[in-house]
Amino acid sequence: MKNLLLTVVSLFIFTACNTQRTLADISSVNQTGQVNFEKKRNVLIDVRTPEEYNESHIPGAINISVLSEDFDSEIEKLDKNKNYYLYCKSGKRSTKAFEKMEESGFKHLSNLKDGFGAYQKKEENEQ
Repeated sequence: MKNLLLTVVSLFIFTACNTQRTLADISSVNQTGQVNFEKKRNVLIDVRTPEEYNESHIPGAINISVLSEDFDSEIEKLDKNKNYYLYCKSGKRSTKAFEKMEESGFKHLSNLKDGFGAYQKKEENEQ
C-alpha cells in the first residue's frame, strides 16, 4: 500500500513539474506547435487589434486586444487556472498584456516575445 501511495504521489509531482516546465519553455511563437491547444487547459491569445487578427493569425488563437477598453473585463472572464500563451506583432503589447494578466492573478502565462512577425517569416520560409 505504501508503494502504491508513493508511486501515485511521485507521478503527481512529476506531472505537475512537467506541465510548469513546458509552459515556461515556450517563449517563441514558432514553438507553439509543441503545445496542444485542443486541450482546453492551453489557450493561445492574440492581443493585437481585431483588424490585425482578422488579416491573419496563428491557427487556434483567440483575439483579446490589449488596446481595447474591454481588455481588463475580458480577461476577468477567463479561467485563471489555465495555461495562457500571449502574442502580438513584435512582443511589446504581449508584454503589456502579460503584466496586466499577472496583476489580475493569472499564474500560468507565457509571453511569446518574438511575436507574429517571426511566425510569418517562418511560414514564408516554409513555402
